[in-house]
Amino acid sequence: MAVDIIIRNEADAWNWLKRALNDDPFLDEPFNLKFDGWPTLDLRFTGQDFNCSVPTRIMPPLLEAQKEIYRLYTDLRYGVGSLRKLKFDDRSLLELNVKVNKGSSEYNTNLDKTLTEIFRAAISNMESKHILIAVLSAAVCWGSTVAWKDWLETQAKNKDLETRVQMSQLEKEKLEVISRAKTEVPYVKDISGGINEFRNNSLHKLKPSDSFTVPDSDVAIDGNYASEITHTPREQSTETRIDGEFIIQSVASGETSGFKIKVKRVLDSKIINVTIPDGALSPDVIGVLKNNEWAKKPVVMEINAKMLRGEYTTATLVSAKDIKKKE
Repeated sequence: MAVDIIIRNEADAWNWLKRALNDDPFLDEPFNLKFDGWPTLDLRFTGQDFNCSVPTRIMPPLLEAQKEIYRLYTDLRYGVGSLRKLKFDDRSLLELNVKVNKGSSEYNTNLDKTLTEIFRAAISNMESKHILIAVLSAAVCWGSTVAWKDWLETQAKNKDLETRVQMSQLEKEKLEVISRAKTEVPYVKDISGGINEFRNNSLHKLKPSDSFTVPDSDVAIDGNYASEITHTPREQSTETRIDGEFIIQSVASGETSGFKIKVKRVLDSKIINVTIPDGALSPDVIGVLKNNEWAKKPVVMEINAKMLRGEYTTATLVSAKDIKKKE
């Protein structure tokens, strides 16, 4: 019978993360992970626009926090970061609720149920210890003050600015634990990077007269300093479909696996590089591609793509079929 690992606070999370990294024999037996009341994402903004309200300039970062939760779920459950994999029930299960406290500018989001569900969904797809490390790392990156301090200190160093945070010896030891987690499970680096982008985007929106603090901590940033340490948020690509008729121009092996094809869209002669992962297509569909590539005949394709600034940055073939002859 599986035993329950219950995370009620930050100390529990660090303790179990270290135990997982140290190959604790306890984890050789089946176990479940449950978060109870922790972590929470707590943000406190002050300024004339913050009074029991959420200015629209702060909404994009909050929506980005939701996307990072979706990405964590799809990566761990489906093995891909595409949000297209999310079903309606998945989105409902993972939806974050942001609470705006009365009489303040503090926003709170409970992540305990969400992270518990992510662990449950992922446990059948990866080695349980690696799932534990990934989810606990996400928890401490979202919910610990030391993660904010680490990001602020790194930003200051990168921009040759004076750091405004101080690290205790215990906090430095916690950062070493996260560093070990990134080595043990490289995906943790992606988790941390996505959360840091959320931090950047949240502070980048501050006006000079605004300020930001992490509740129950000594982290406090004024708007002027925030503008110095942050960068313009990266433009996000959007997922789209580009179904239609295409002519295959060339075929090449992928860098690590699968194949890549260069196709020309019949509609407008647009050239698009399309990836075909190993095992993604049936033998019949592969036959359609081969036959029409040799004959240079158009093929009806369904393609998932990402678009950034009007260009397709990635494209993956979903299916292909012959064009039906008109009777």
